[in-house]
Amino acid sequence: MSFQNSFKVTFSPHIHSGNSAFKMYFAGVLSLLPAVFAVAYFFGLSGVLLLATTVSGSYLTDFSVNFLAYKKFNFKDTSAIFTGLLLAFFLPPTCPLWIAFAGAVFSILVAKIPFGGTGS
Repeated sequence: MSFQNSFKVTFSPHIHSGNSAFKMYFAGVLSLLPAVFAVAYFFGLSGVLLLATTVSGSYLTDFSVNFLAYKKFNFKDTSAIFTGLLLAFFLPPTCPLWIAFAGAVFSILVAKIPFGGTGS
């Protein structure tokens, strides 16, 4: 008996659950919504501005990089929103907004894009 035809070599993932990157990032954003409301309640306008700055900075950077690379931008891609929310939760509410914006740009340009973007 030959084992030559009994094994099939394929690329991973070998078992697919049906979840896409969009579904997982969207679930992550939804799970962070109570924390967003808590930031708005406890820190007020400074916390909301920090959240808006990091989310808009990461989303605009992701859009700009795709535009400059002549790639089609998927507006349903919530990975940049998720990145911006996580960054805002790591920063103090008294952080200057330009530092938050620069951190969002840095997180997309240095941590996401060079490693292949969403799903890589």
